[in-house]
Amino acid sequence: MRQFIALVLAATLSVAVAAQSASERRRPTKSFFLEDFTAQKWCGFNSQALWKSKVQSLSARSVATVEYTNTHVSSIEVTEESESGDWIVYDDYSVSSGKLIRLQRKSNVLPENVSVEQVFRIENRRGVVEKTDTRDLKSGKPIKNHDVDLPAVPIIVDLQKFPFSALMGTRIAPGQKQETCVSVKQKFTRTGAGFRNRGTSGTSGTERYGTKLIIER
Repeated sequence: MRQFIALVLAATLSVAVAAQSASERRRPTKSFFLEDFTAQKWCGFNSQALWKSKVQSLSARSVATVEYTNTHVSSIEVTEESESGDWIVYDDYSVSSGKLIRLQRKSNVLPENVSVEQVFRIENRRGVVEKTDTRDLKSGKPIKNHDVDLPAVPIIVDLQKFPFSALMGTRIAPGQKQETCVSVKQKFTRTGAGFRNRGTSGTSGTERYGTKLIIER
């Protein structure tokens, strides 16, 4: 009887450990990124505290957070701010089976006092607008029939097109607290506001360093 009870307890413990291990694998983890524009590089961190400290010390205007579920990228959040402080764009990309499928974008344009929220469906290497909601930036009240130029931030349609893509995944080791960086090729000097019309869709093969849209054909 004692031997039987011991076997039952051992089996129960084994199942519990396996369940805990599976739960830990499914638990979302995050990596954090920023662009060091002066040094022409992107850096990645697993320590949010160190990342925040670097963001402040560098006054970084382009930052990102990548969430992993079961070691696979599940979402990417990117924030872009103009050097003048006139606008800021918050992007939230959804990822499924290694592909970008959806983008929720919020663009705050201070000179026009507007906040534009858009939802894009990503298919055939393009971003297709599904919904646009324009509101007063201060009051939050809806605005109708108001045409506004938006920052020229391209819609990324391929995971490899993110300038920090080389840092995603195994390049940032679990628990690592030092920064890991890769150089990026700056294609022009950061100048101007770089606006585009609200109705513009995303294009394939686009990259952006600074505030100007570059289309590579």
